[in-house]
Amino acid sequence: MLIEIRKKNQITLPAELIKQMGLKEGDVLSVEASKKAITLKPVVVIPKEDLPRFHENMESYLASEAVLKKDWLTPEEDEAY
Repeated sequence: MLIEIRKKNQITLPAELIKQMGLKEGDVLSVEASKKAITLKPVVVIPKEDLPRFHENMESYLASEAVLKKDWLTPEEDEAY
């Protein structure tokens, strides 16, 4: 798949790629660059004003080690943690 850099350094991602990744207009992508590659990754952006509410609710989504150990089947899995 080839794309071209246009005026003002803009690129267009092919529709096939957008569909394959499940992206839509308004989605945000993170850009990372190395010497050999440019990587685009979809991200979720939380507005600053929503951060306090997000942190308050986060504990209900985190599982403690005790809860997780109930599901571990072997000592190897426990050691891996």
